[in-house]
Amino acid sequence: MLATINQLILESEYSAQCAKLELQAVLNAHSIKANKVVLSIKDSMNDANHTIVVDEQNRSKAVDDYTVTVEVTPGGGRFEGTVRFDESKNKTGEIVGSISRTNLYGTVSHCVDSNLLKLYCYCK
Repeated sequence: MLATINQLILESEYSAQCAKLELQAVLNAHSIKANKVVLSIKDSMNDANHTIVVDEQNRSKAVDDYTVTVEVTPGGGRFEGTVRFDESKNKTGEIVGSISRTNLYGTVSHCVDSNLLKLYCYCK
C-alpha cells in the first residue's frame, strides 16, 4: 500500500516537496475470504429453487482480500486499503480500489494543490 502511495507522489509534479512515507505501524488487518462452497460453484440456475450446482473436484482458485489500516511516518498519517491475493495469478498482492486517509491531514500537505495528493503528501 505504501509503495502505491509513494509511487503516486513520485510520479507527480510535487515529488520534490513531499517526503517518502514509511510504515510506522499496522493498526488493523482483517481478511475477507470466500468459503469452500462458493469456490466450488460450477453453475447457478435462475429458477424457483435457486439451484446451485457444486463441483468439489474443480473448485476456483482462492482470492483473499485483506483490509489493512496503517500508520506512517513522518506525520502520523493513517491509511486504509484493500489488498488482494489471487491464488490463480500467484501474485504477492495488489491494491483493490482506492487508498483512503482515515485521519485529518491538517496543514501537513500545504505545499500541494492537488486534492488527491493532499491526502498522501507530507511536505518536507
